[in-house]
Amino acid sequence: MAFTGFSNFYLASDYVRTNTYLATMEDANEAARRAVNAIIANTGSDAAPCKIWPLEEPALFQPLKWWDNKRFDLGLPWSEYIPWWLRAIMVPWSFVYIIWIIIYSFFKRIFR
Repeated sequence: MAFTGFSNFYLASDYVRTNTYLATMEDANEAARRAVNAIIANTGSDAAPCKIWPLEEPALFQPLKWWDNKRFDLGLPWSEYIPWWLRAIMVPWSFVYIIWIIIYSFFKRIFR
């Protein structure tokens, strides 16, 4: 959310809620685009709004995200520890994901 309760106060930084959801330059860029769009909307400008792209996260990270969300729901602090069973799942999951990307890329080139 780039807009605030004040009519002339907008936020654009990596701590603003965005699709990216990471403290990165991409996140700050998206926040800036949202702030510009809020300014355009609130001032009645006829300028074209900035384009905001959806975040495309690789499915490879889904098991790790699931684990992180479960820990968060339980009120546990972040930890770099990954349980053995999740590591065991990540090995075949990574293999399947890489094979899928190779097959997808191959057919994408053929049927372009």
